[in-house]
Amino acid sequence: MHHVNKPALLVSGVLVTLFGALFVYASIVPPPDKVPGPFDRSRFMATEESAIRAILPDPESARFRNNTVSAEVPVVCGEINVRNSTNGYVGFKRFVSGPEIRKIEAANGVEDRKFEYAFGPDEMDRLWSSHCTRAR
Repeated sequence: MHHVNKPALLVSGVLVTLFGALFVYASIVPPPDKVPGPFDRSRFMATEESAIRAILPDPESARFRNNTVSAEVPVVCGEINVRNSTNGYVGFKRFVSGPEIRKIEAANGVEDRKFEYAFGPDEMDRLWSSHCTRAR
């Protein structure tokens, strides 16, 4: 008669059950790249700065300051300074940028409003108060 080691048999059974449970769990859980992570403010800000640069005639000239992120909307609010056609900086103007909105305060009043992204000061005041007052 063959002698069976009961503790070894018990450990083997537990391990088979454990690996079976892990296999089932791994087949149900979505892959890590599909699971939404926490809101990364730094990454979001960098993405929106790149999106603002993409709509500018001279993207390399853009200088940002006082940027804040509101995760509620989500948007980045801040100030941007860019070069004009005579290669001089226009001064810092407010901007609001997010997945559904991308606006910059017009640097030279009416003449800059030919660009789809430029807002006059009154329009920017309204946009700023609705999207940026809660930004942190």
